[in-house]
Amino acid sequence: MKYLKLIILSIALITFSNCNQDFQRPKTVPEKANWVGGSDGGVWIESYIRSDSSAVLKIYSHNGDILKNSEFILNKECRDVELSEEVLNSKMSAFDGSSLLLSISRNDRLCTLVLVP
Repeated sequence: MKYLKLIILSIALITFSNCNQDFQRPKTVPEKANWVGGSDGGVWIESYIRSDSSAVLKIYSHNGDILKNSEFILNKECRDVELSEEVLNSKMSAFDGSSLLLSISRNDRLCTLVLVP
């Protein structure tokens, strides 16, 4: 029984230790860029605040290719959120190719930065 517990604990430790392995930063991705994603994939995002509600995001693939370099704006429900580098860098949650999900909510909706048309 003692060995069974040890085996189960070992398997759990190995499994969970591999869950949060972020991708290595490619040489083409600046130090300022943050990893947004998990061990199964994601993107590197470098942000430049333009105003209280907009930012230019330079988005890199996991291997360092530039995917987007465009202006994004907060969705209507979240225009009262004051964007700053600190807020943005700590609240980036996921990127779907056209919008950046933030871990900030207003009126039971998550805030997003959406691509300016």
